[in-house]
Amino acid sequence: MRASIFLTILLLADPASGRAEETETSTVEAPGILERLRLPSIPNLQTFTATDGSAGGLHTSIGFKRAFAPTLDEDAWLLVGIAGSGISPAGKEVKDVRDTASTLPSLRARLLLGRQTSFGGLYLAGFAGPEMEAKAADPDSPKMNRSYGIRFEGQAYWRPTDTVTASMVLTAGSAVMDARLRMRAGRRIVGPVTAGPELVFSASDGHRESRIGLHVSDITFFRWTFEVSAGTMRDTDGRSGWYGTLVNLRRF
Repeated sequence: MRASIFLTILLLADPASGRAEETETSTVEAPGILERLRLPSIPNLQTFTATDGSAGGLHTSIGFKRAFAPTLDEDAWLLVGIAGSGISPAGKEVKDVRDTASTLPSLRARLLLGRQTSFGGLYLAGFAGPEMEAKAADPDSPKMNRSYGIRFEGQAYWRPTDTVTASMVLTAGSAVMDARLRMRAGRRIVGPVTAGPELVFSASDGHRESRIGLHVSDITFFRWTFEVSAGTMRDTDGRSGWYGTLVNLRRF
């Protein structure tokens, strides 16, 4: 139950003596427990986590996106930071990442600066910045080889109608010479939730992987938004099977 406290508001003060005269009495409600525990609103900040798993690897990452504007929805400059870790097969003969004795751990970090702009229902964004990739050379050795480079990323999001969406994300980096393209189409199914097909193509160090599946996006609870996707994958090393991703985004 909220409590009410009576405070005497002192408005007129004598600058010379520091005394104040009582002018009026007002009733002010003390904040409840939930209000005191609630985090402050930061409308230009978003944090995210992502997990991606398949026969070709298991990777997790955390990150943030900060807009140099009052909110994230405006045309503005953005700063994005990402840190992650993962495991991948140690060679072509390893067909499943669940064989943990034959996997290579890896780490990565990126800091990207970019700008987003909108044209009606079309949203475009471009980013660039330094990146670091570290990967073990041998499953039995804890030593990791580090590589540094520049990463570029482009994003496009199109909402031609209130119920139809399409998006594309293209990213490429020079640390390990990798690239990834993801294309999605979606249709609103209930509330803000959209669902539809997705295609993903990636390449790194002579390795190629393709995916086809379904995604469900914009699953929103309060300030939390979730995206899930699943489907089948195949790569040039003979691996095939299911893949799955889970992304969580939080706005402050």
